[in-house]
Amino acid sequence: MDSKVKLEVGQAVELEMKNGGIILNYPSNIEALDRSSIQVATPIWAGRPVALPTGQRVTVYFRLDRKAWSFESEVVGKQQGREKPVTVLKQPKLIQEIGQRRYFPLDVQITPARLSILDDRVGATMGYKAVIRRIGGSEVTLSSVDSLDVGTNIKFELNLPNGQTNIKAMGQVMSVRPERVQGDFVFNMRVILVRISLADREALVRYILQGQATAVRQQKLTG
Repeated sequence: MDSKVKLEVGQAVELEMKNGGIILNYPSNIEALDRSSIQVATPIWAGRPVALPTGQRVTVYFRLDRKAWSFESEVVGKQQGREKPVTVLKQPKLIQEIGQRRYFPLDVQITPARLSILDDRVGATMGYKAVIRRIGGSEVTLSSVDSLDVGTNIKFELNLPNGQTNIKAMGQVMSVRPERVQGDFVFNMRVILVRISLADREALVRYILQGQATAVRQQKLTG
């Protein structure tokens, strides 16, 4: 493990794993630590704990000191913690600082082709209106005059402006920040992409890289 990085109880993390052609990315946090293992809160999706099988390979992402870090690990078991069920991971051999590209979103203005709120009781609820203002490889920022609660699960489709294949994903609201725009309040909601296909993730990353390259060229022309 990188001696410069010290994991602590309470640290927010993202657990990313591949299941066939699907990328799953669940928010969690560290509940306990010892020399050989890390206990993280078992992820919750659609109101139910997500059971990660023993032996499942997991990439863990987190932010610390305004930097992004990741490490590879493996599920070695599960147990009941003091207040909630936990998933037990192996302590990593190495924690690496990663480029900001994964977390650096691109400013956009895209209206999703479809957007629904996933409710455990009534299923998918249509009719919610929002605009995607920022987009990254693992998260988006939704902007709407109607706020969603933290923890709300959503499903959406969007057509990228460059004409690439429709992107379909499921996400979970992680934070809500109100902003006053022309006298009215707009709510900016950070949504982590919990479920997205590998092909759609790759298309999303290509779009982001193209947008960043275009922004750099424009800066050089106007600089």
